Amino acid sequence: MVWEDIIAARSTSRDTIVPKLRHSAALAQGTSRYRIPRLTEHVETNLRLMESILGAKPEIGKNLIVEIEGIYSTAMQAVLAALKKEPITLLYAICAEYKSSKEPVPDHHLHVSGYLKEVALRALLSTGLLERQPGGRLSIYSYKPTQAGIKYYRILVDESWGGK
Repeated sequence: MVWEDIIAARSTSRDTIVPKLRHSAALAQGTSRYRIPRLTEHVETNLRLMESILGAKPEIGKNLIVEIEGIYSTAMQAVLAALKKEPITLLYAICAEYKSSKEPVPDHHLHVSGYLKEVALRALLSTGLLERQPGGRLSIYSYKPTQAGIKYYRILVDESWGGK
């Protein structure tokens, strides 16, 4: 059985891999099926929470086969699309302001609220498209596009992107 192989390899345990499997199934498209070794209070609670918080549809069938109808829906597709679009939108806005002001863009000029935008900003910094500098009088940090960031911005301008 796969579980025994995984546990024997000591790479993980039932207690850590089963919840990860459950969560992946809840976010997937379509129906996922897997067998659990036993039904515990922890499993039942986790499945109820998954249903109430995520809207996934878990069921426990014969032979402890768990079926989970995943929530990959238009809402999930919108989140994934936002993950792709946010860094580009933020880079475009910072480069446009930098182009007009010739000054690094202070953080209070950025419309960065929420987790996705914070992730977008970190992604731009880690990929070398922006550099963070100490802020000025009203800001903690300011952001300046690197040469790579400006090059990418020019491509967006040439494609008439404009924040679409």
